[in-house]
Amino acid sequence: MFSSFNLLSMQTAEDCRKITMLGVPADKVIALGNLKYDMEQPDGTEKEGVLPELSGQGRLIWVCGSTHPGEEKVIFSAVAQLFSRRNQQKIAEQLFLILAPRDINRGQELVDLARSFGLEAGTRTGGEKKGRVLILDTLGELALCYSQADLAFVGGSLVRQGGHNPIEPAIHGVPVLFGPHMEDFSEIAQELLDCGGGKTVTVNSLTEMLASLLTDKEARMTMGQAAQGLVEHHRGGVRRHVHAVRSLLAFSNEKQ
Repeated sequence: MFSSFNLLSMQTAEDCRKITMLGVPADKVIALGNLKYDMEQPDGTEKEGVLPELSGQGRLIWVCGSTHPGEEKVIFSAVAQLFSRRNQQKIAEQLFLILAPRDINRGQELVDLARSFGLEAGTRTGGEKKGRVLILDTLGELALCYSQADLAFVGGSLVRQGGHNPIEPAIHGVPVLFGPHMEDFSEIAQELLDCGGGKTVTVNSLTEMLASLLTDKEARMTMGQAAQGLVEHHRGGVRRHVHAVRSLLAFSNEKQ
């Protein structure tokens, strides 16, 4: 099968090593980076149009994206604990949680779950905004919500789902939290950890990490800048792939 390819484009040098171990000639393998780093950012106009009520001064917006069953309970518990602490009252007054489940049909289920932790919640499609928990039961708005976030959590990672794309918040300069199960995005997650743009949390550590970062604006800014810097460093994958394809086509035409 591999002999039918003229070129195999891999994400990393490690991927190249693995594919050559399977018998692919090294001169047919090249590392051109991860295309996800070339995701487009929403422009300023789009950002202003999403949830404008959250743009007021003094808000601390925590966006939890692509969450799975089992994770929301941990998230709501962490928020409820912060709200109950006397020494965290300033955070309690400012914090607004946007939770975007992977399955948007779970909206009402999550509203009910939030209420079981004493948190008033409403859905994006429900019209009336209740409390300071919003369940994003729509498609196509998560990236725009990340653009307004002060802190992000990427779901599918506190449970064994392999995680979701942490570049989505990082591209906006938002500090990124994720659980230990980031197998599907292991290299990106590790690079975020190495550069200081991301932190791993567990069921037991989420509350304290949340409290620490929400009370430390400078730490959030440092993390966000590191995360965005990593994205900028890796940009250009699309251009490199286009160049490789053009080179292949030119070579093919010369042979003909």
